[in-house]
Amino acid sequence: MILTLIILCVILISILFFYRQSVEKKKYQDTTYLSNLQQISYFFDTIQKFDDYVTWIQRDQIKTRFSTVGQFFKNKSNLYKKKKP
Repeated sequence: MILTLIILCVILISILFFYRQSVEKKKYQDTTYLSNLQQISYFFDTIQKFDDYVTWIQRDQIKTRFSTVGQFFKNKSNLYKKKKP
């Protein structure tokens, strides 16, 4: 009885593990995800081109241009989940 429960638990855990891996692989092949990754690269290139000081106008232009990318990636990572008190 206990042996069958252990075997069922191992099978269930392995199925969940492989399912989660397949979902993660599909996420990285999504065209929206890939285009937003390219926008992030373009964002970093834009930031690196600044010499020293960014005006408020430039800052607002950058914010409006890349806000959709930021909204897409907001709360997508398990790394920065907030702990509930």
